[in-house]
Amino acid sequence: MGESSARDRLAGELRKLKDASGLSCTQIGTQGKNQTPIVRLSRGKLSGWFRGEYVPEDDKPFKYLIELLEARAKRNGVPPQGVGWWRALRKEAADERDVSAALKEPAVSSAQFVAQAVAAPHAGDVAKAARLLHFLPLDGPWLRWLENTETMFKVPLTVSDLVCDAHRPLETDRPDYVDRELQEVHRELIEALGALCCELNGMNDISDEGQDVLEISYPGTSAERNELNRQACRARDEFIPAYTKVISLLNAKGLLPPVPAGPSTSPSGSVPPSGSPGRDTHLAPNSHRGGPAAQYPGRLERSA
Repeated sequence: MGESSARDRLAGELRKLKDASGLSCTQIGTQGKNQTPIVRLSRGKLSGWFRGEYVPEDDKPFKYLIELLEARAKRNGVPPQGVGWWRALRKEAADERDVSAALKEPAVSSAQFVAQAVAAPHAGDVAKAARLLHFLPLDGPWLRWLENTETMFKVPLTVSDLVCDAHRPLETDRPDYVDRELQEVHRELIEALGALCCELNGMNDISDEGQDVLEISYPGTSAERNELNRQACRARDEFIPAYTKVISLLNAKGLLPPVPAGPSTSPSGSVPPSGSPGRDTHLAPNSHRGGPAAQYPGRLERSA
């Protein structure tokens, strides 16, 4: 990119604003996590924006970042430009990027265009998508429960085991996606998954009392317990859109497996098996509760 690049100008202005605010990337991320709902501004995302590697796409975190930095910079004597000015600069950078990408595309014949359209995705991305769906099965009972529940006072172990067992393998899975767009949404998903697991790990396992569920503790008062439920619901509400965003992008890039014609018990779990869950499913160790649990969709029954 030359000096006249709109993306370079945007990145340069963002760096100047950040310096004027006196905030570090870590402090910005912490401020975002304290918002309701949470605004996720990871160090990797911010670094990409400040270095000009990415043009911010989602308006919500971009708007929050500008408002936060301008408010802090104003205290140091730097007058604000306003969100509208920044949005215009971002749009210019995005338009320039799109035009540049189009100009780089060579002229192709109709046959070549069709061949490119049906070209297979990168093998590494295919494998990584398969691992994601192995740990977080598409359209499984675990996801439907999270989507339909109104509160998080009690969470079935069939849900919490699968979610928390998935976090560490996906967090440490290497290498990253070859596709840069998938890299970004995958990082957002892992952050949201980690926050949800943190809430689940703070709950009590009351399965010895006859209920195979986790239950929010009683920290002292009903108001405090309701606050814990609110935090757990917020983590869930951050996770579901992050998961949906990844799945939608995988689908757009042809990385989802074909939907089976009938019920399937394949590891991907795209279609849940019929009948009672838990007895004929693949089992995996439960990493956060200390006991065995079914990978999908059920768990081992406890011995009497």
